[in-house]
Amino acid sequence: MGWSVGGYGGENRAVVEVRLDSDVGVVGDEALLMKRGCGVPVFVGRRRALAVAELLVRYPEVQLVVCDDGLQHYALARDVEWVAMARDLGVGNGFLLPAGALREGVGRLALVDGVCVHGVGGGGG
Repeated sequence: MGWSVGGYGGENRAVVEVRLDSDVGVVGDEALLMKRGCGVPVFVGRRRALAVAELLVRYPEVQLVVCDDGLQHYALARDVEWVAMARDLGVGNGFLLPAGALREGVGRLALVDGVCVHGVGGGGG
């Protein structure tokens, strides 16, 4: 038996469900790609916790919510935290935005449940 998955993201002031024919200008490219590529329920909204709450109300069967950039949204309740990293990029230069690519300090990795390093190649770390 597989997991029932949903996703969230976006910068809309209001919470919006992403549909296959949603306007990319309204819901964003990542959310639309997730909806079209994975076929899972996806909601967007600036207030991430509200987007997830609406997703779970409308799709109570969802067991796992995938959150791009979820670590720094502390209003989101979470049971498990996993970080996905590209092998060739690693942590980049190790600096936070705007000097680097990180949204959280490297030390945050010690607090998560797991790190998934994906891709091929030997760079980064």
